[in-house]
Amino acid sequence: MAINIIKIVLSLIPIIVHAIDAAEAAIPQSGFGAQKLDLVKGWLSTAYNNAMVVTASFDAVWPSLEKRSAVIVTAKKTTS
Repeated sequence: MAINIIKIVLSLIPIIVHAIDAAEAAIPQSGFGAQKLDLVKGWLSTAYNNAMVVTASFDAVWPSLEKRSAVIVTAKKTTS
């Protein structure tokens, strides 16, 4: 199961980046990180459940996706 989650997370990284960019565009103000993360989670969950050949539930994958999202957000903040 762990290998499946790793494969899923790696395949979703480009989508996570786009979702984070979209959340930032939708809510450009600072101080709304939790709300932006909720948007990203909702979009990813919907896309995942509708489009993926599910080998692991979204709830099993989300903790890894959330961690990757935090890394991406931090990288974007430090490079912009």
